[in-house]
Amino acid sequence: MTGDSAPMNLTNHFLIAMPGLEDSLFGKSVVYVCEHTPRGALGL
Repeated sequence: MTGDSAPMNLTNHFLIAMPGLEDSLFGKSVVYVCEHTPRGALGL
């Protein structure tokens, strides 16, 4: 991250796996980010 960019906060956003992701754990997954802070993140 450069000094000019603001930190990204993904609280209340969805993370959606890309169709080409061939991973047995995260392929076809959708995660709702409940909390995202500099200390960590929590998603369902």
